[in-house]
Amino acid sequence: SVTIPLGIAFDLMPPREVDWCSTAFFAVDITLNFVTGFYQNGILVMRQRMISQRYLGSWFFIDLFASMPWQTIFGESQFAGSSALLRVAKFGKLLK
Repeated sequence: SVTIPLGIAFDLMPPREVDWCSTAFFAVDITLNFVTGFYQNGILVMRQRMISQRYLGSWFFIDLFASMPWQTIFGESQFAGSSALLRVAKFGKLLK
């Protein structure tokens, strides 16, 4: 997401609409990761169960945690003094 580097570097919080677009984008990304095949020993694996197990065992929880709209869930006032903590929590999106 473009807003994360801006938020980390310049302490800018994006408008709510940008945050929701980012959340929607990463929700679609999570969904697509459950149906995107992978190569194992040079062979393309397209079995749904194997794809799901591999994703759940690797990036799923990082993606889920980073994609949660924490400001909406807990309210804006609780994050007023902890914007640095919020930026660190969203930093997981950049790792991928």
